[in-house]
Amino acid sequence: MLLLLRNMLREVEQLSQEPGLPCQYFDLIAGSGTGGFIALLLGRLRLSMDKAIECYTRVVERVFMRTKAGGNFRVTPFEDVLKEIVNRFADGDNTQMIGERGPRCRTFVCVREDDDSGAIRSQKLRTYVHPAEPAYQCTFLEAVRATMGNPALFKPPTTLNDNGTITTFLDAGDAHYNPVYDLYDEAMSLFPSRNVAYLVSFGAGRANTVDLSPPRGILQQPRLPRICLSTMHHLADCCDTTAAAFLRDNAELERVYYRFTHDQGSVDGKMAKWEQVEALKEFLVPYALAVDDRSSELVEKMIDERESVLAAGRRTR
Repeated sequence: MLLLLRNMLREVEQLSQEPGLPCQYFDLIAGSGTGGFIALLLGRLRLSMDKAIECYTRVVERVFMRTKAGGNFRVTPFEDVLKEIVNRFADGDNTQMIGERGPRCRTFVCVREDDDSGAIRSQKLRTYVHPAEPAYQCTFLEAVRATMGNPALFKPPTTLNDNGTITTFLDAGDAHYNPVYDLYDEAMSLFPSRNVAYLVSFGAGRANTVDLSPPRGILQQPRLPRICLSTMHHLADCCDTTAAAFLRDNAELERVYYRFTHDQGSVDGKMAKWEQVEALKEFLVPYALAVDDRSSELVEKMIDERESVLAAGRRTR
């Protein structure tokens, strides 16, 4: 969906003649898992779409294309790529989540904390201080590792607490893989007097687009391990369920809520193709045509809102 968002923002720039970064079109960005990683690239590091796609592609090529014997991905090369990213675009390995410079786009990722007592609780790792909740300070790298801490994909990260106990960070969990409820509730608490201009939700594809059938023939390209494909299917199913529930519970938002997730084609898990930009364009073109009316409507709203913000800024000078 990075490619679809890039196309939308290119259209915004062409129509408005106003170049801008993705973070300049949103007051709040949230995500979980790879969506959380992307959210932090756009919101915390304030990258352009092209730079964000470049960073994501690097993770795909150096991490997602290789699995361990048990089927999950290696942590060390993943952390190496993350360090390269923050050394290039931020303040190095110790880049903090809270402490942004320049215009802010509030961003958070959804995680869970397991404190070894058997109690697992949901948590938001934010790039800002919430007025009513205690701040949790961590680095960019730690936040990405935490939100992608699905045991089937990566070994979850742990921290040693001052009292000698160990906290394990896990991914968002079934109810928060699609963080649309979290995002909306957070927006209402941060901006209680403002109306929603647009609420955009990007998915990685519906569950039926993940092919769980066994490989046919010994000469076929190697596929992602079945545990990875099963996990992807489960994540997509949870996200679909949450998206449908959110619209049912918030019917008044129908005119401002935009959900995009491709439902055409099939992710077959071949490691030479999975998540590669050129291969994903095969899915994007027919899907982009199918949602052209909705995406064009959103583009118009993004232009109108940006012009309103710029005009308000000029009036206060």
